[in-house]
Amino acid sequence: MSHSKVWLGLAFLMLEAMAFSVPALAQQPVETPPPAQKVPEPAPAATVDNQTEQIPSAPEAPKRITLENLRQRAENGEAGAQFQLAHRYLNGEGVTADNFIALQWFARAAEQGNPNAQYNIAVMYLNGIGVIQDNAAAVDWFRQAADNGDAQAQFTLAIILFNGQYDVPQNVPQAYKWFTLAGSAGIREAAANAVLIQEMMPPEQVEMMQQEALKWIESYESRQTHSN
Repeated sequence: MSHSKVWLGLAFLMLEAMAFSVPALAQQPVETPPPAQKVPEPAPAATVDNQTEQIPSAPEAPKRITLENLRQRAENGEAGAQFQLAHRYLNGEGVTADNFIALQWFARAAEQGNPNAQYNIAVMYLNGIGVIQDNAAAVDWFRQAADNGDAQAQFTLAIILFNGQYDVPQNVPQAYKWFTLAGSAGIREAAANAVLIQEMMPPEQVEMMQQEALKWIESYESRQTHSN
């Protein structure tokens, strides 16, 4: 997962520094709204060609799954297949591109707790892709995805909280928590921002937010254990 560098200023994150060479949904953070807002990209599904994708049915016996079979798996309620099918509709991979149908399949995966799908729905609401633009709905989906462990959603939510964007009140301590969590998941820019924000906060507040982050990690690990 690659991200361009984000610098923390005295008052606002310099979101203009984040590069969006290819507008897309899910693997990149959401940029500041106008002027010059660009649409983030969707989280990519497994690398596939237009008609088939390699999905191993066993370590020693990979099986090529057709688009028809992928659709059948999605219809049968498999969240991963629903996400991949949504991604295909979003990008017109083997099907006619259709943002509305993509959103429907992302929603079905999101209802089952798929955090990448939840993040993509947030971006689609934020930018009016396949749905009427709705900042409040976008923020709600970012929160869901962040709470379900999507590091990019955590990073994006931290930016929103730090800047007080999309009618969300500015909350530097919570921004610090989510930057810390996104940083611990491997987003270096988030970790760097957490270090810089820490210098702005009283030590007791830093400790409180670090404890909140640890509690979130424990809760997340517990949820993952029980879901397996």
